[in-house]
Amino acid sequence: MKLLRTLSKKRLTLIISIGIALIAAGGYGAYIATRPAPLPPLSDEPTPAQKQTQHKTDAATKESFLDNNTNHDTNTTKDTSQQRTTQAQPAPVPASAKHIELSAEQSGETVVVTTKLKEHGFSSGQCVLTITSSGQRSEQHAAIIYQPEYSTCAGFSVPARSLPKGTWHISLAVTPLGGKALTKTLDKEIR
Repeated sequence: MKLLRTLSKKRLTLIISIGIALIAAGGYGAYIATRPAPLPPLSDEPTPAQKQTQHKTDAATKESFLDNNTNHDTNTTKDTSQQRTTQAQPAPVPASAKHIELSAEQSGETVVVTTKLKEHGFSSGQCVLTITSSGQRSEQHAAIIYQPEYSTCAGFSVPARSLPKGTWHISLAVTPLGGKALTKTLDKEIR
């Protein structure tokens, strides 16, 4: 009788195991049957509908452009090249040093001379920095560097020991392309 009881426990365990497996298989089958279809791979190519819409938009833009540039009274095209030429005129060459800012700061054993050229005509050209002190002279050359807000000379860094300490007379001559030299001066006490 004990053997019969053990056998029925094994059967019961087997039946329960088969039942769990069937439930799991049924759940997986239901998932497969109801899951959404996989998305097609992404492509950079526009769809036919997008191509057609783009074609219509391009045609409308072209037609609008042609309508705006045609004089309907004489049916001639406006001269837009004259408008572009007027807008593309170069800035006038500066004739005064009032748009030149010059400053010098001593930082340890170096004197840094900075410039701001606040006129659009200073888009290119040359800068010459001349410093004199106690009869000695130092000269450096640099190109003008164009920047949208203001142009500047490429930069001047002068060793403080290159000239005697005391008052340095700093002179900056800026020659814009196609213009004459404009000079700005500054006296700076160097220790």
